[in-house]
Amino acid sequence: MDAVVTEIRNVEEKPKPFYSEYVRCYTLTMSEGHRSRHEHRPNQRQEAFTRLIEEVEGLQEKYMIHGHGMTSKDRAESVLQRGLYTSWTTLQDITHPLEQTSGSLAKQMDNWSYDSRPYVILIAIPKHDDYFASDVASDEASAADNRERSRAFAEQHVFETTERPSDLHVSLSADKRIPPERIIGYWDRVETKLHRNPSFIES
Repeated sequence: MDAVVTEIRNVEEKPKPFYSEYVRCYTLTMSEGHRSRHEHRPNQRQEAFTRLIEEVEGLQEKYMIHGHGMTSKDRAESVLQRGLYTSWTTLQDITHPLEQTSGSLAKQMDNWSYDSRPYVILIAIPKHDDYFASDVASDEASAADNRERSRAFAEQHVFETTERPSDLHVSLSADKRIPPERIIGYWDRVETKLHRNPSFIES
């Protein structure tokens, strides 16, 4: 699903799992409300993961947030500055919607699709009544209708039509992009750090 990267690189250090520890900390905090959650956090990496979940949850009040996995940190940094270029026409072609509840969101971010794509671009789509990003249907005709609805939504609310920069290593047919202003930042699963995008404009 990486619309920008054209090669897969091996990642020597695999991301470390945090979901079970997140749940343990959350459970202890809820059952012992007089104690600070910080008393149960084992280290800075766990704290960073918890802050990520809290920040995403806060933004979900106004946005539908999607994630796009990248294979290299350099490419992820480039996306913050130049946007995410693609030749695809719908959100579901290149992203995964983030879960809406704390436990499910934490589990999703801790077990992102592939360890070879550990840099997760976080994309904020302002909530609209016509939001749609799915091909799922019970029959081919309905699936086709759903895809058209997804394409129309993305064309109006997500993608910009633009020329591909000559120095950018993306598909020659990449004539659309998600602009930097829509990109919150990226979650680095190797270093366990959220890199915020200074170009992100919160509406």
